[in-house]
Amino acid sequence: MTDNTNMSTSECENCHAVLQGDFCHKCGQARKTNLLAFNEFVLTLLGGLLSYDSKVNRTLIPLIAKPGAVCNEYLHGHRARFIAPMKLYLFCSVIFFLLMPLLGDINIDASESESIHDEFKQALQEDEDLKGLADGVNSGISINLNDSSSESDVHIDFLSEEQNAFFKERLQSMKKLEGDDYAKIIKDNLPGIMFFMLPLLALILKITNIFKGRLYSEHFVVALYAQSYVFIVMCLLSIFEAAGEYFTFISSSLLLSELWSAVVSVGFVWMMVHLFLMQKRIYKQSWKGGIAQYFFNMLLYTIMFTVVFVMALLWDIVTL
Repeated sequence: MTDNTNMSTSECENCHAVLQGDFCHKCGQARKTNLLAFNEFVLTLLGGLLSYDSKVNRTLIPLIAKPGAVCNEYLHGHRARFIAPMKLYLFCSVIFFLLMPLLGDINIDASESESIHDEFKQALQEDEDLKGLADGVNSGISINLNDSSSESDVHIDFLSEEQNAFFKERLQSMKKLEGDDYAKIIKDNLPGIMFFMLPLLALILKITNIFKGRLYSEHFVVALYAQSYVFIVMCLLSIFEAAGEYFTFISSSLLLSELWSAVVSVGFVWMMVHLFLMQKRIYKQSWKGGIAQYFFNMLLYTIMFTVVFVMALLWDIVTL
């Protein structure tokens, strides 16, 4: 009679190959595949989390603190210690696009705070920037694209009369949309647009560094790390700005509002400087050449992003 226990330990339960160790040399399945007890499950889960956490620390901290360090290490073959660029991008983008609506929906009712001083109220009314900030907190994102005219005389030469009539009808329906509708359209399209811009950014880097002899895939890795960094910083700045808006209304301090806004502005400027330093160190550029190429890259990226963004919005509006 065959011993089932010996069979289970001498052959892989998945592909039935003869085992030569604790793992199958053909499919990689472990010799021991029994369901874990609760304490073993917890220990295994904690071990996986701690291992992943070490990768997170080794990736995120240098990514934020040392421009270009993680990308350079990855491109030079040191990859096991870092989160893969695509996984990092997907993780950061999911967090970013989940966080943005939550921050945009934060509502602070100024009437609930009886300690707001009269001069602070007056400052909010006189200062357009602060007034817009307060309105943005109470109403979320507000975009007003409505035209005051009742009719739109739009004619596109390369479209037929039926197509022009259809497009005009869609423009009329677009006028009926409110600010929240436009905000929803933008939010719905932005994740896809940002993902679509990745290969275009890599193409820009390929073109502007054509004599560096790097593969397109290398530029794509640079684009993934750069965009992941932007997502991380934008999340941090958005959280910081939302906290500043809250504490500003609670403390009724105009000075606090100005200081908080200044810190956010400095953070945004540093994000742009960080991206420049990242480009300079990865492509080993001089200061003058790096600055010139950086602004040229930004110009090309802005043009491409605007075209893709407008096309996506028009498509979404036309197909309403």
